[in-house]
Amino acid sequence: RELCVDGLRMVAVGQGRVIAAGRLGKIKTVSQIVLILWMMLSHQPALRHPVSIILTVWVLVITRGAAWTTLSKTARVCGTSGDLTDPNLPFYPHTKGGPSMRTALYVLFGYLSGSVLYARVSARLLRREEALSRAEDQNPGAFNAFALGGFWCGVMTLLGDLAKGFLPVFFYCRRPFPPAWPLALLLAAPVVGHVLPVFFHFHGGKGIATSFGVLMGLFPELRPVMALAAVFILFAAVIRVTPNFACTIVTYLVTTAVMWLLPVLPGMRMGFTIIAAVICMRLHVSREARVKARVKWLWTL
Repeated sequence: RELCVDGLRMVAVGQGRVIAAGRLGKIKTVSQIVLILWMMLSHQPALRHPVSIILTVWVLVITRGAAWTTLSKTARVCGTSGDLTDPNLPFYPHTKGGPSMRTALYVLFGYLSGSVLYARVSARLLRREEALSRAEDQNPGAFNAFALGGFWCGVMTLLGDLAKGFLPVFFYCRRPFPPAWPLALLLAAPVVGHVLPVFFHFHGGKGIATSFGVLMGLFPELRPVMALAAVFILFAAVIRVTPNFACTIVTYLVTTAVMWLLPVLPGMRMGFTIIAAVICMRLHVSREARVKARVKWLWTL
């Protein structure tokens, strides 16, 4: 990033022009300083603490956004159209557009939206907190909300978990052909928020319903969510994999492979890969009883 931006700034200086740092670049610099100070003062290994992960992702997004903004400004100052796909420029990106403040804000919105655990909110509104706390795995998800909190607690939780994944993705994707990595980060943000919620001391749920909501937000592109639903049905009804945590891990791993075979945008594939990794990591450290996984065919039950 620095080589590219500084190189183009030197080209502009050679033409008697100066490219000043923009607002996004200043935010980028402050964000990098905050991340470095956090790493030094917290004595936490890199990417081992939730705050470190969040800050690192934010710095990556804002750094690339600042770079893209500076490149666009340089292109305009140097007398071209300002379009980064202009063949008159000394580079030719593979995708139109790039990360921007809009993308960074949507990623942040997606994470904060995912950090709202509607199982706990619904249980508090319906005064079912004590019942929900009896869950063996302490998972604040739709299944426990239905099983322990009752029908309306389960419905409110399910709709909330779907909506917090659906809304950020749906509104972001109203612009056509979003770039790959920004779309991937946005798809993962609500699920990461559900698994590591900032509002609940980074102790969240598994993110299954939220992942369905994220893929539904890609409407009218329905192939990803249909693929996930089909694989879930396959391993829940046809090829029975038990217990549930093993079935979920197998489902997301197989769906990841299917996603890379589907003719969808690269950002969707990369985003779901991150989602699958986050959910599998969450299941790996869950408090569920570890029972040996078993596989049975429907006709042998």
